[in-house]
Amino acid sequence: MTGLYDECLSLVPTELRTRSGAVFYTGRAAFTRHPPFYLLGLNPAGDPLLQASETIGRSIEQGRSRAAHAWSAYADERWDSRPAGGSPMQARISHLSRRLGLDLHDIPASDIQGEIVVAANPAGSGDGGHVEAGDFELRLRCCG
Repeated sequence: MTGLYDECLSLVPTELRTRSGAVFYTGRAAFTRHPPFYLLGLNPAGDPLLQASETIGRSIEQGRSRAAHAWSAYADERWDSRPAGGSPMQARISHLSRRLGLDLHDIPASDIQGEIVVAANPAGSGDGGHVEAGDFELRLRCCG
């Protein structure tokens, strides 16, 4: 299944590669198993100006060339000048994985960097205010 990792990296549109952000927060090992869930974060706390060198394109190249098959940004990277895994967000995600009895290196993870728009579906139920989950449409406008 490691082909899936590289295939996903190749699907990132060229115009997004200069933007601040990352594609995956875990390495190929997380995509070789069948974990119980996929960790998807919303709007990373990074600053596009302060972290201008941390682009999606750079993330793709690092993902392809990273020597470690099993890595996790939540466990193995330094954020905010703290030791690896030492930022508050990393600590929360690490706590979650321990409580679930899972290794962070085995959980596929990424972030959505952009804007999520939830709009009422015109074909909704229309029954006086009762709304079902299927009555909404979720649209993602990636990276603004």
